[in-house]
Amino acid sequence: MAIKDIAALIGQENQLPVKESSVADAPATFGWLSPFVSRDIWGSSSLTQQELDWTPQGIGLLQAIKNGHPES
Repeated sequence: MAIKDIAALIGQENQLPVKESSVADAPATFGWLSPFVSRDIWGSSSLTQQELDWTPQGIGLLQAIKNGHPES
């Protein structure tokens, strides 16, 4: 899931404008978070699932935001 997809959905759900920023603009826009949001870093829960014998349940993040329950 890309950060831009999350931002676009949050903007859409809250009637807020969302604009694309360049990597060069990231520090001015995101401050200390810029190293995290300006990279294409993907994560996976597969190791956590394996180590803890855990299976995620419920809806995903984007669906939770659409439903108005981002904490779900």
